Amino acid sequence: MIGQPSSLLVLRPGALGDLLLGLPALKNLAEQNRGIRIEVAANERYLPLLGLAPFVAGCRDFGGVDLLPLFSPSPKPGPDLIRQLSQFDGALLWMADPRECCARNLRAWGVKQVMGGNPRAGRFEGGSMARRLADLAGLSRKSRLDLATLETTGQGEGRVTVHPGAGGRHKRWPPEHYLELVQKVARAGYRTQVLLGPADQDLLPFWQDPVRTGSELMLLQPAEPMDLARRISGSALFVGNDSGPAHLAAALGVPTLVLFGPTDPAVWRPRGPRVVVLKSLLDSWPSRQEVLSTALGLLA
Repeated sequence: MIGQPSSLLVLRPGALGDLLLGLPALKNLAEQNRGIRIEVAANERYLPLLGLAPFVAGCRDFGGVDLLPLFSPSPKPGPDLIRQLSQFDGALLWMADPRECCARNLRAWGVKQVMGGNPRAGRFEGGSMARRLADLAGLSRKSRLDLATLETTGQGEGRVTVHPGAGGRHKRWPPEHYLELVQKVARAGYRTQVLLGPADQDLLPFWQDPVRTGSELMLLQPAEPMDLARRISGSALFVGNDSGPAHLAAALGVPTLVLFGPTDPAVWRPRGPRVVVLKSLLDSWPSRQEVLSTALGLLA
């Protein structure tokens, strides 16, 4: 980054995976610019997780009323907002800014260097979303992105954690296959836990049926991202679909096995030091046997 700013405001709206895919780039920035203060404006729901990133000094609600003037073509900012923004030497926009209102307002209110752009604009040619975010941050192509970026003491306690859900139903490996995985892992002597999030409520009848799953199944429904992080952290293995919890497991440094169906892992794979991705060469889901053998192999 030009000029090594002493303070940087990062604007990153979007889902949990979108936020976590940018953290390796921010960790690189912190390591390459010693003493830099990084603050992130993101979805309010995920702000507590940023407290687990040692290189993030502060966070703000991207949708909060105090930031609304940033996106107006005719802004009427209060003196407090201008005072806060003037404390930043640089701003990194990982977002669409079609009329450049945000970039123009930031410069007008004292931010000297504004960089970034819409990470979803244009074609992906041999690069991942994490790599594109790093490029927009001005990082060298040599910057390593497979990093653990969140730190917490968790309750996974060496369990195999399975998340069979995803925000989009088309991104879910069949629940019957996940049940077989849970049962085989348990028979191999490993403790297991199944996590379902707020977007997975339609899967509850399947996993709450004791006739199908057995009475010993440990089924958890973390309500908040921090609770989810604590449940995942410390796991011996996490297995899930292309979804926010898989990105969270990877960011926590947990051994992570991610199953891809219609989405492209070359673009959307989670980033972490211990991530394995499975996808069929026929652009469909990996086979049950491949998933089972890979999971047991990672545990062994």
